[in-house]
Amino acid sequence: MWDYGTQVARLIPNRLHARVVRIVEGRAEEDTFPTAYRTNTRGAVEQLASAAGLRVESFEYLSQYPNYLMFNGFVFFLGMCFEKLISHVHWLRFLRGWILVTLRKP
Repeated sequence: MWDYGTQVARLIPNRLHARVVRIVEGRAEEDTFPTAYRTNTRGAVEQLASAAGLRVESFEYLSQYPNYLMFNGFVFFLGMCFEKLISHVHWLRFLRGWILVTLRKP
């Protein structure tokens, strides 16, 4: 929820995401899908899992490769430095861009 990619994406209306991705990453617009930020916190995952009769077995924050910053060498370098920092400082893990959740059916 708090990584810079998500924050920027939240500022840009969904209808413009495909165009931005095409410009920044060079990816085809049809390969970009609408986003809904509803399950990207531990609390939200636990609440939805519980409502579905599941329990959270593991919850991990994962770092990402800032490929969407490759449009500019300096910005990409800053992104790589940031990713290194948050991947090595445990209490900054909530800033990582991806989560991996394992749910278990009781």
